[in-house]
Amino acid sequence: MIWKKEKKRGDKKGDELLIEVSESIKSNLRENDVLARLRSDEFAILLSPIKDKEIPGIVAQQIIQSSPHPVS
Repeated sequence: MIWKKEKKRGDKKGDELLIEVSESIKSNLRENDVLARLRSDEFAILLSPIKDKEIPGIVAQQIIQSSPHPVS
């Protein structure tokens, strides 16, 4: 989890890690999509509009594959 890495590295490094992860996620979203940070290391994504029910899965795979850090 990102939070565990954040605590090990210290607050400043943890903040930098969260920024890096959020920028990586945003790079896979469209202009009308929304990324929100819910808790320390939890994010929510709103995809709008979705014309094909396959899109959320495709976006999720792109986010996982482009992540600068392992996703668990």
